[in-house]
Amino acid sequence: MGDVGSHPQFRHLDQPPEGFGFMSEAMGYREWFKSLPKALKAAFESWLAIIKFGAANQVSIFRTLGFIWSRGLSLVPAPEGMKTFLPTYPFTHQNEKWFLEIEDVTTLFRPYIMNGQTEKVKVRDLECYPLIKNLLESKNCLGIMTHVQSTKDSINKIFSSPDIDSKTTFLPAPYIPTVEISESELNRTRAKGTIQFFFNNSWHQDAVNFYLRGGVSILEAFERALNNKLPVRLVIRSKIPKELKDRFGHLLAHPQVEFVNKFLHQDEYLKILSASHYFLLPSARLHVVSLLESMYLGAVPIVSDGWGISEYVTAGQNGFVVPGVYGKVSWVDEVSGELRENYGPMYKQPGLLTEGLYKVIEQATKADHAALSLSGHRNVRDQYSIEKFNPRFSKFLNSGLDL
Repeated sequence: MGDVGSHPQFRHLDQPPEGFGFMSEAMGYREWFKSLPKALKAAFESWLAIIKFGAANQVSIFRTLGFIWSRGLSLVPAPEGMKTFLPTYPFTHQNEKWFLEIEDVTTLFRPYIMNGQTEKVKVRDLECYPLIKNLLESKNCLGIMTHVQSTKDSINKIFSSPDIDSKTTFLPAPYIPTVEISESELNRTRAKGTIQFFFNNSWHQDAVNFYLRGGVSILEAFERALNNKLPVRLVIRSKIPKELKDRFGHLLAHPQVEFVNKFLHQDEYLKILSASHYFLLPSARLHVVSLLESMYLGAVPIVSDGWGISEYVTAGQNGFVVPGVYGKVSWVDEVSGELRENYGPMYKQPGLLTEGLYKVIEQATKADHAALSLSGHRNVRDQYSIEKFNPRFSKFLNSGLDL
């Protein structure tokens, strides 16, 4: 879907385990046309099998055809001897052998359900459910990888399928530093005295994600912090939603607030992050790359208790945690295993986390930043390196190839 495969989350594919390689485009136009007859035959055989399965499982022909359409074209299999690696979405017709890497279970059911809209959804009642289950149980699905243990647990409960469960592997996400940094260099770029906090919007810098990353609560909490003369400085790298500009215009113009609303090269972004004491991400849910990157560079994360975050950030060890999101915005139904998400509260004023975030900002100005910073850096360096990840990734790939 779109350019999801180029997301930093999949940067590890650029440094694969020994004996493996990944390429974003399997073949050129000449080879594509040459292979088209064989590809069409394989696709039609797959479509027919899906239609037969749907009919046998009381799925209407219209829903089945819609399911086939939702997978995209996916006509050309990988070249002989190669397998397909799908990032995030299982958009395939089973006319190829494939691996899948996901963060959460909702993406397995795209486009039928969407993140942030699953508070009352029962996936087993979806007419596409047996089709998705069949897709994952198929011998063409070689393996499912996730960097969130909660997702592996959910898959087991949602599908109750030994075949799917045996193919699913939890591998903590790796972090590949853009710039190597040693412990001795960790805090040299951070100014003494005033404590700098950094809020960065998403990869796409979408204004909507300003809300989902806790933007409203951040503005309200810092409005109070600056009014109370706390020794803080706020750097915001984001577009501000137009409906908030009048309300927070005075804050954005405050001398202790720097507003960056322009494209930044990676080295410019990393320079700000390396100069910041704390990284603000009180979000609706996990953003694993942002968290690992901030910790590696010594910017201690301030996060919410949203889904998945506790697997990477522990309060008092490598960050601060503001409660109030889990159970309201994102959480797992412990019985069904379904990921419940309702992003609505993240848009409201006053902010859902404003009070708790202000208290954490107060604590952060008095905390031993150097100790937290060093702990987070070591945690990422020692537990989430590509050197630690690749042997486990290789085992996952090889186990799928042995099926």
